[in-house]
Amino acid sequence: MLASRRAVLAAAANGGRLRFASQAAAAAATTPDAVLLSERAKERIAQLRKARHADALLRLSVEGGGCSGFSYKFAMHEGAPVAGEDVVFDDLLVVDATSLGFVKGAKVDFTEDLIRRSFEVVDNPQVETKCGCGTSFSPKGM
Repeated sequence: MLASRRAVLAAAANGGRLRFASQAAAAAATTPDAVLLSERAKERIAQLRKARHADALLRLSVEGGGCSGFSYKFAMHEGAPVAGEDVVFDDLLVVDATSLGFVKGAKVDFTEDLIRRSFEVVDNPQVETKCGCGTSFSPKGM
């Protein structure tokens, strides 16, 4: 059972743009739950793939902490297959099932200014309040 859970199952939705690590993840990734990527985010991930690993994915997770209670974490997911309940959007972004509850319906953007270049979660319908810098938030209903 554990081996089959780790096996990556393919599922098609939204024009074949989603991949799922399990049937449960497939059910969780309905259109309203999708995490969208801006064109700038897609371009930056493509640049990182060229520089690192052709199959690399941007991983978005939510962790406890930050001035508002929860914070977003971005990291490159390279080499290893997606696991368990992970959901892959646009073959570029991977989100674990727990974090998906905090970011479903949100948009990921890539921003550049004089002091930093970073991925950011914007337009997140699951957020009640967020800190001034936008990296931490308080979810609705908590």
